[in-house]
Amino acid sequence: MIRWIVQIWIGFLLCGVLNFEAFAQSNDSLRILQQVEVTARRNTKLKVLQSQSIDSLTLKQTENLNLSDLLSEHTHVFVKNEGRGALSTVSLRGTSSSHTDVKWNGISLKSPMFGEVDFSLVPVFLVDEMNVFQGGSSISQGVGGIGGTISLNNKADWQNRFNLLWRQDYGSFRSMNQYLKLSFGNSKIQSKTRIFYNYSENNFPFINKNIAQLDPNGQLVYPKQKNTFADYRLMGLLQELYFRIGPKGNLSLRYWGQTNNRGLPRLNTYEGDDFSNISRTEGTNHRMVAQYEHIGSWQRIEIQTALSSEHLTYYMKNFVGGNGYQVALYTDGQALSNLNQARYEFNFLSTTKLSATLDYQYSQAQSNDTIHHQSYDAIRHETVLGFQWQQSYYKSLKSILIFKQQIIDKHLVPSVYMAGIEYALDSASKHLIKISLAKNIKNPSLNDLYWMPGGNPLLKPEQAIIADLQMSNALVWLNRQVDLQTGVYYSQITDWILWLPNPMGYWSPENVQKVQSSGLYSSIKWQGKLGHFFKYTHKFNYALTSSINQTENSILGTQSYGKQLPYIPKHTFNYNLRLDFKGYFFNYQHVSYSERFTSSSNDAARRDWLYPYFMNGLSLGKSLAWHSLYGEIQFKIENLFDETYRSVLGRAMPGRNYWITLIFKIEKKHLEHI
Repeated sequence: MIRWIVQIWIGFLLCGVLNFEAFAQSNDSLRILQQVEVTARRNTKLKVLQSQSIDSLTLKQTENLNLSDLLSEHTHVFVKNEGRGALSTVSLRGTSSSHTDVKWNGISLKSPMFGEVDFSLVPVFLVDEMNVFQGGSSISQGVGGIGGTISLNNKADWQNRFNLLWRQDYGSFRSMNQYLKLSFGNSKIQSKTRIFYNYSENNFPFINKNIAQLDPNGQLVYPKQKNTFADYRLMGLLQELYFRIGPKGNLSLRYWGQTNNRGLPRLNTYEGDDFSNISRTEGTNHRMVAQYEHIGSWQRIEIQTALSSEHLTYYMKNFVGGNGYQVALYTDGQALSNLNQARYEFNFLSTTKLSATLDYQYSQAQSNDTIHHQSYDAIRHETVLGFQWQQSYYKSLKSILIFKQQIIDKHLVPSVYMAGIEYALDSASKHLIKISLAKNIKNPSLNDLYWMPGGNPLLKPEQAIIADLQMSNALVWLNRQVDLQTGVYYSQITDWILWLPNPMGYWSPENVQKVQSSGLYSSIKWQGKLGHFFKYTHKFNYALTSSINQTENSILGTQSYGKQLPYIPKHTFNYNLRLDFKGYFFNYQHVSYSERFTSSSNDAARRDWLYPYFMNGLSLGKSLAWHSLYGEIQFKIENLFDETYRSVLGRAMPGRNYWITLIFKIEKKHLEHI
């Protein structure tokens, strides 16, 4: 407790120190570095919708992270991490990981088999634009994101002639990251290539408090162990091609290929030898998107087709004397998806915008357990018809109405809708109030329906009614720019799908749970200058989440009624401080979660309770710029105060660790003819 209090005070002291003008002494000999453009493009499609944007500078500074780390450090999204380099899922507004969708240039990264996304496999390095659509606003991006939808996009820089970026990271536990980006083109054609490779032995030491022995004095002694069989390797390629076809047409082609190989560390409760329960996963993904866009003075036409495939294998082996290693479990799964989208948008008198969409997706999944000889092969056809109407009544009042009807395998699914208004309290639209009401659904995954044994083809879609109120403010206070976003929400989710044990001896999914989720969130960005050269930025994100089980049946037991859902913290908070001065920079980052229960009854027994933790990081660096050349060196400390913490039961997490980074960049712009 004392350590937590000290850390909170350090954060407040850092905030206070920044406001002393004594740090604002000017120096005429200082050299001004090349200007950095920070963008967070305001797309007309985002009007009235409730979303949180990640600006381009933040994406640049965190390009060596994966998507789960970025979300935990810079948004109020809760991230559940199975361990360093292992599975990471997120919870938006107290929902489950399957209730959050991720769109990459319009196509979902959700696995048709599992119905969720592993955020540890999405490098920030591949992202140019990012928005988090919360609650009912996610319907603008597609059906199924009951908690929300995270939108990732790539875009062309038509001013670019040549850009080369090389980044090398070296870290503790024999970790290494390599990134290379090459882009070139002119005002008609642009090409962008990104290649990355991440590797770590991930063999950090830890004290295992799940196993103990008695010393001669009767005291418990916990063994010091290493995180063995947990190495991981991730590599991939993203290739983008952009073409301007006439004055109004744009054609884009994108390919993202990626492979991963990860060891799965054994649970901390394991007391066997080093030759048993050795598990690994291997996965390969290919995604291709072709998009044509025609933008006229009063209409917009967009046509897109995408193909996505994934292949995942999992195995566990044990050493048997005289026979060597024997495979005890082996599962092979693969999925193929084809998505076709068409969108027509019509603008009338600059006050009315109407759009219609038609989406069709074909999905096929195959899963095979070669040890137990259990498998399934399933196909799904999904068609979505959509309509959207945006209206400006006055400069201060706007509204939006979205309606979508889904058809799955020739069967109508309950329709979804979202209705919202935006009211500006001032003529410059710096103070906004947004109110919305929505109904959304999430269909069962193919594993939910057809997994052998246990799949339930009679499952119904999960349904949610969502109400939102949000206030956004952009103001200048004491010569400092302040952006403030605060909101409250309420949602009622019925037919929540849970996997439960049945009398046949295996698990099966059922529509058994009813959940009430409510809460509030706030984001503050505060930035300014002291003198001519000293810049600072504060970022705060906080969320209060109440996700309560309201199921009244004997399946879950009476002890879980009225309790917080497992692994959902009531309080989520993060803070970022960035200082820039004379080419030097300093960044302090803090993430904290309140306690989390791992049982539906919220049992506070130590084995079923994850205590709160405060995670801190610190990075220092120096950047240099000369004409079109740019260089940077960084030093970063993760887990600054060497916290002992857990994200899930039975999984070890690393203590204090270090990274050093080298960046080299060549950039040439504004020369459009090659």
